[in-house]
Amino acid sequence: MDQSVWSVTVATPLPMWWVTAVTGFVALFAVTSAVIPRVSLIRKMMFGFTVLGTITHEAGHGVASVVTGGGVQFIEIHSPDSGRTWTWYPSWPSAVITSAAGYATPPLVGLGFAALLGQGKAPMVLALTVASMALILAVSRDVLTVSSVVLVGALAFVVVRWGSIDAQHWLAYTETWLLLLCEFAGLWALVRNRLRGAHDVEDDARTLAADTHIPAVVWIAAWAALNCWALWNAVPLLWP
Repeated sequence: MDQSVWSVTVATPLPMWWVTAVTGFVALFAVTSAVIPRVSLIRKMMFGFTVLGTITHEAGHGVASVVTGGGVQFIEIHSPDSGRTWTWYPSWPSAVITSAAGYATPPLVGLGFAALLGQGKAPMVLALTVASMALILAVSRDVLTVSSVVLVGALAFVVVRWGSIDAQHWLAYTETWLLLLCEFAGLWALVRNRLRGAHDVEDDARTLAADTHIPAVVWIAAWAALNCWALWNAVPLLWP
């Protein structure tokens, strides 16, 4: 098959079932590395994979702000599981939507990618990743954020431009599983902070509780339900 950049819209044969299974396991291992002690080198390395979810989470805040009439100043990635988006918004609804979008974006993007993969569109998934990283790069400032975004975008570009169909499947499926699973670790971090009594830690749930007078636990439960719904609907699309 022609591997030119113009072939990204062409459907490819679906991978074997074990590709879906192995990539799902890799993503699950990476996500669990974000919530349990990382005592081994391999767990520390796998933890780095979760930066994709953080970039997508922060980009979700930015997109929501722009769509509701606001804008983005810049995005910061502090670590593979931590970041911040500096935005402005013109109204209370815009502020609420922008704050709520972070934990909702990765699973929804993952579900969209799963739909594409179910149609044999792995190259399209990678091409969309490249385009997204290019846009995010425009609002990245510090070295860690720029390097993280460039690394994700460059890897997707190299594989979609010169990689084999098998390589495209491996990367696209791993990326999709990471997006579908990553926010479970993020939501667990919100719960863990509350169990530990860390009331001085700012997060999206606490911001929304202050803005809407709806308890933070309700927002966490809503995000959890959305993540479960996206995963439930994505699995049949990913399994050949």
